[in-house]
Amino acid sequence: MRKAYWLTIILMSLLLLLVIGAYRPLIVTGSIVGAQTDGIRFSPPKEVPQLTNNTPLHSAVLAGVPINVVVDFNYDRGTGSKIAIIRDGKDYGVGDTKIDDNKLAIRRDMDPAAPDGVYMVKYTSCQLNGSCDEGAFQFALDRSKAAAFTDLRGQKEVVIDLKNYAFDPRNTLVSKGTKVTWKNGDDDTHFVNTDPHPEHSYYRAMNSKALEKGDTFALTFDKPGIYPYHCSAHTSMTGTLIVS
Repeated sequence: MRKAYWLTIILMSLLLLLVIGAYRPLIVTGSIVGAQTDGIRFSPPKEVPQLTNNTPLHSAVLAGVPINVVVDFNYDRGTGSKIAIIRDGKDYGVGDTKIDDNKLAIRRDMDPAAPDGVYMVKYTSCQLNGSCDEGAFQFALDRSKAAAFTDLRGQKEVVIDLKNYAFDPRNTLVSKGTKVTWKNGDDDTHFVNTDPHPEHSYYRAMNSKALEKGDTFALTFDKPGIYPYHCSAHTSMTGTLIVS
């Protein structure tokens, strides 16, 4: 009787798992199988040798259009490297792919009028010896997320405080041409660094020196788009600026 009881329990448990699986497919986050963010299913990224990072991150859902897509490497890139930013068969990249002066990143501007939806970034990574590899990752645009941002548009100057180990406001909307000043109010040293960490390559002008208490860092934003950033000394401190 006891054996039959446990056999019944096991069979019922297996049946329950099958029913759940029918309604919610198993998804493993990360680069092994794939990822799901905000209900959007993303394909697994295709990584290439010497890749260290990319911005936007794979499976990111953004509240604004990236000013550019950047792919970072730990070894010099050469001629032939290129990026395509694809949605529904159309390339929303603008202009040619550029190789940074340090040759450790390739980047391409993105059309600021690109529609919401899921984008596939396909890139060719070429080494100095002429050998090339093909990589890919995905991200999505959802402008409705900007409704949760602090709206400071229309102001010529905006101050973002660094206090209690956080940016305040953390996510901010500003107008094109706005001067944004970050001011450290903590006793600890902070930085303002563009994503990703530790490459800080997305928008290189957005990298401050060490900010002690009372120090400021200012930048005027003339290009519409989204600017993700963080403090490299305390990477849990993150912020996002959308310029429109």
